[in-house]
Amino acid sequence: MRRLGVIVVVLGCCGWPARAAAGPGDEGLVRNPLALARLVEVEDLEREIQRLEDGVKMKRPHLAASKRLQRRGAVSDAEVEREESDLRFDESRLAETRAFRELKQYELEVLIGKRAVDDRESFRLVLAWLEGSEEIARVDAEHRAYELERELFLLKRNAVGRVEAQIVAINEAQARATLALSRTRTARVRIEIAERAGDPAPKTARYRQMAVGYQHLRVAYAEAAVETWRKRLAYTAGRVEAGVMSRDDERTVAEALADAESMLKRERDDLETLKKAPLDADPKPLPGRKPASRNSVALQSQLKTAPVSAEVASFA
Repeated sequence: MRRLGVIVVVLGCCGWPARAAAGPGDEGLVRNPLALARLVEVEDLEREIQRLEDGVKMKRPHLAASKRLQRRGAVSDAEVEREESDLRFDESRLAETRAFRELKQYELEVLIGKRAVDDRESFRLVLAWLEGSEEIARVDAEHRAYELERELFLLKRNAVGRVEAQIVAINEAQARATLALSRTRTARVRIEIAERAGDPAPKTARYRQMAVGYQHLRVAYAEAAVETWRKRLAYTAGRVEAGVMSRDDERTVAEALADAESMLKRERDDLETLKKAPLDADPKPLPGRKPASRNSVALQSQLKTAPVSAEVASFA
């Protein structure tokens, strides 16, 4: 206990906020070291929020000035699009960081015993954070799509090389996959909230519709994973022919593609099973399954999706 007291004093000397060293919360922080970690996270997030707020305030007038110059022909459309996308990304990042900070503050208060665990509030905070992450992914996917369209336009006019265009295409596919993955996570939490609220109740047509919609999103992510690895394989094969990459690199990517194709088949099979299952069966969406091979870590870290159907998009 004496050692913990010394730690609190030292942290106070290093700029630790007064609320961590005084009041009822102090006892909770000493009893639960994890609360100290949460407090550090909250403080870091507060600083990040301030940084993002300052950046957004600076970028808005700069973008307005660039648009005025664009009308005079002094700034290109591509430059204005880049600035707009950068601003939208920071704005969505700011909203997501605020939501994450609120979640971490809630966790801190639970850890120190300031408030009791509330499932409804917990799910609300998690959903708000995931929705913020989904918005970030959407902004990035839109910008990557614009970059790809521009790159293909330049490629047709021999203004850029095929390799450069391939890299842009891979980045665009990864961004779409990231968006699809974000949508599956958000949809999964919405289903959990609906299940706990009993509206719609399990074993009803409406609940089954939500479950099928969620599985559609998983299929969309798997389709994007396959597309991404196919583009990577085509790029790697070209680099091998040019002597820049090895055959081992090509085999690794080919194995990852095979994993993604297996994942896609499983997700499609699960979707068909879910569609055909009677309503009196358990309609809860099947839990996510990771690829079994040694490339699963690479898949999870690098894949990011194909456009979803109107039906799925309306659900998500």
